[in-house]
Amino acid sequence: MPAATSLQRTRRPRAGRMFEPVAERRLEPAVRRVLTTLPGSDKGLLALREVVGPFGVPDVVAVVGERSRMMLRRRAGVAPLLNELDAGIVATASSTRAMSPNSIASRLGWAVTSVERRIPHLLRQGALSVTSSGAVTRELALQPIGRLFAIEMKVNDWRRALVQCQTYRLWADNYVLVLAELSAISAPKVIEAVHRDGGGLVVGGEVILRPGVRRLELRRRLWGSEHVFAATIPRGA
Repeated sequence: MPAATSLQRTRRPRAGRMFEPVAERRLEPAVRRVLTTLPGSDKGLLALREVVGPFGVPDVVAVVGERSRMMLRRRAGVAPLLNELDAGIVATASSTRAMSPNSIASRLGWAVTSVERRIPHLLRQGALSVTSSGAVTRELALQPIGRLFAIEMKVNDWRRALVQCQTYRLWADNYVLVLAELSAISAPKVIEAVHRDGGGLVVGGEVILRPGVRRLELRRRLWGSEHVFAATIPRGA
């Protein structure tokens, strides 16, 4: 996947969108510049506007990684795993070694009944395959399509923007906060908070901090990845 600076529209826009955030759109040139500075962006880059994630709707989600993962995921023919339980079960299951529901539940720290209740649905979808003993394996293509970076643009109210970014970290590998400007009083506070998170910060078009790569649980990574994958599929397809 060649590095891209264009921002593609999601194929599944969120409901109730009544207006375009004109002021934030002025920050898009800065977003395009920062995309190529993301860790691993030389391996491939896809940027989508307003992806509906598990929690929140970032202005942009950047997917860093090889295009082959997205292609394999699409060819698998499995509907997006938008349910947290489903994503957790599939992420924990192995593609090479059959695992019992008890083993999966134990690794997740969940009740085995919760796992057993979702397995029939996942089998029908083709996300899992079952052996004669009742153990399951996952479809090989069901893995994160890349590293996810949630990008939030704000002209003002940096506090609200920072809370949004920190919420995205529940499912994205990291975030980048893009601000129009900061006062001399606010700048140290924002820089300290973002630096503490290991996130990225752009102010007035200048890259102040570059985001690092966090160690996020695989089940969270897959859950976020599946929402991004869903954003590439037109509704009704």
